[in-house]
Amino acid sequence: MALPKEELLERIRDAERRGDFHFVAEPIDENSYDPVDENYNHLCSGFLECLFHLFVRFIALIAGVFINGLAFGMKVRGRKNLRRVKSAVVTCNHVNNFDNLMVRNALFGHRLYIVVGEFNNKKGFFGRCLKAGGTLPLSANLRAMINLRKATEQLLKKRSYVLFYPEEAEWWMYEKPRPFRNGAFHFAATANVPVIPIFLTFSDPKGLRAKIIKSKVVTVHIMPPIYPKEHYSVKENVDYMRESNYELCVHKYEEVYLRPMVYDVVWPVDEAGEGQTTAS
Repeated sequence: MALPKEELLERIRDAERRGDFHFVAEPIDENSYDPVDENYNHLCSGFLECLFHLFVRFIALIAGVFINGLAFGMKVRGRKNLRRVKSAVVTCNHVNNFDNLMVRNALFGHRLYIVVGEFNNKKGFFGRCLKAGGTLPLSANLRAMINLRKATEQLLKKRSYVLFYPEEAEWWMYEKPRPFRNGAFHFAATANVPVIPIFLTFSDPKGLRAKIIKSKVVTVHIMPPIYPKEHYSVKENVDYMRESNYELCVHKYEEVYLRPMVYDVVWPVDEAGEGQTTAS
């Protein structure tokens, strides 16, 4: 069951104060999904299954147009940065259950797959639809993760985009970029493909929209691709692309919201018994 809005926001604020930026704010129903093991097939196999995947992708694209337009008034900035980028790892801040639809529509014309947490491998028909829509679930199973890596490499060779959420957990409508995990950048470095950073920002609705829908307007910022450097090792490229991506997101945050990017972190108490707080 979803948490009440205020309780969810308070859990997010508490996580920020203690610097726990990958905290899963929304409780996960352990009975709602199937564990991903080495027998899980990340890609479609057979004509009928692939046809079903194509149908679901079409429905998701159409649904995204209405949801993104009506519910969020979505705007897209920077599509010119996609020119001549055939294969890429895409990163995005994770702020909404529908942000994958926002990214999918913003990247229209490119086939998109989405790396998700294992708990998104839902049971039943809904789970089949999620998989058909392009989800690639992570796993605690080592062999399953090897299979995920192979599937991702195969997709990138076929000129696809693979979306990662390097912040890991969803924080609903959270404005600031959070520190990134290495996974997305490791995939990009080993596959020798660029990272396309995307950052979602929010603004207040205006005019009739403010009276009827009242929800925040979402802008999808597609920023310039970050290419791995030829003379760097995989580890060096991971660090380089991760840090460059984060810096672009911080710059976009400060540009849009017109304030410095500072976390509301309460630091550990020092030896004198006095703590420090930074606030934005």
